Amino acid sequence: MNEAAELKIGDDVVAVAGARGTIVDINDMSNGEKVYGVVDVNGTVRYYTEAGIKHFQL
Repeated sequence: MNEAAELKIGDDVVAVAGARGTIVDINDMSNGEKVYGVVDVNGTVRYYTEAGIKHFQL
């Protein structure tokens, strides 16, 4: 997803599976790919690759 370069902590996002949340963590995996930690309304943090999330728009 080309938009991933613009993703940053605090951004509201939606996962491909439909889960919504806010980015709270960004890390590089050993293969060089970035993963984004997204916290949902229940307080659960899940990690997604850039292909798995996009900015949430109303």
